[in-house]
Amino acid sequence: MARFLMLLVLLLAINSAFACKPEQHFNANFSDASDQLSESEAGNLALWIKGLQNDYSNHDLFVIASYVKNASQGVDSAARRTKWLKDFLVAAGEDENSIFSAGTQIYKPENFLYTKITPSTLIIEFVPGCPNPCCLGSDPVKEK
Repeated sequence: MARFLMLLVLLLAINSAFACKPEQHFNANFSDASDQLSESEAGNLALWIKGLQNDYSNHDLFVIASYVKNASQGVDSAARRTKWLKDFLVAAGEDENSIFSAGTQIYKPENFLYTKITPSTLIIEFVPGCPNPCCLGSDPVKEK
């Protein structure tokens, strides 16, 4: 029992040391047969981007990750969806040079047990530049 408690305290201390994670993500849920987001999902994405633009003055990086059911299906569709998302971000005012693709991976349901990620979901990761709540220095911004 003592070992378990020591391990728990150590894990909590490590987690606290690395607790500041400024990145945010958006799960872009495409319908199975579409290379574009639905109108309502595009509206949700636009609101997310607007929130980032309001909350962070510097946008260092957007990374788009896509998934397919298996290696022989959907790679072309995933590439078209990634391009559509990149074009959407650029049209919303983001710098094209800060948007990257993480490539396409095979979807494994066991990796997403507690989320609504499907093979037709693309994940957009956003990493803000400084200032943000995790920046070191004399004047980091407060978390919202």
